[in-house]
Amino acid sequence: NEYKSYLSMRDSVFVEDGRCYKSSTLSVCEWIVVVLSLVLCLCFFPIAICFMITAVDSKSKGVLFRFGRLYTIKQGPTLILHIPCTDDIKVVTMETVTLDIPNIMITSNEGTSLTLTSALTYCRTDAVAVAMATADNNIGEALTRLVHVTLRSITSKKKYSEIVKEKSNIASTTKDIMDGQVAAWGVSIEKLKILDVTRTK
Repeated sequence: NEYKSYLSMRDSVFVEDGRCYKSSTLSVCEWIVVVLSLVLCLCFFPIAICFMITAVDSKSKGVLFRFGRLYTIKQGPTLILHIPCTDDIKVVTMETVTLDIPNIMITSNEGTSLTLTSALTYCRTDAVAVAMATADNNIGEALTRLVHVTLRSITSKKKYSEIVKEKSNIASTTKDIMDGQVAAWGVSIEKLKILDVTRTK
């Protein structure tokens, strides 16, 4: 299934939200680096503790990578202890988000210049996929670009009158196309709505 790539990164299995993951086993060299990192942290204690704890709120999950491999997932609210030199932690917000899409400039198949105003509601369903799919968890920007590209592709084949009358159908078709693409990002699109279609003067 779609989680086989995750399973290959870990050795002992644990379950998170009904999904199976494996827990990483470190090599001898990696253990040496971990021990040296902990020694350094002890040398700079208590200052180092400020860089070793990350807070995760109740609407988020913390995804911890050790030496670039998935190590563990923690549901908030919690504090996650990590080693600065070896670990990378990403906090992923799991709440539903409504995104106002910037105006989309399109041209109908009859050459009419139009401006589309739309809004997108989505939620993150897989914290691991979100953490791995986009840089800095910038899902909003990626979704905005995908909405622009998909809507332009669909509306360029229609007349102005058809776009105005079929706003709901166009939005539904766009959502269906995007669903298949964003699933690998750990995102589920709940609603896409075209709010307005106006002629560009």
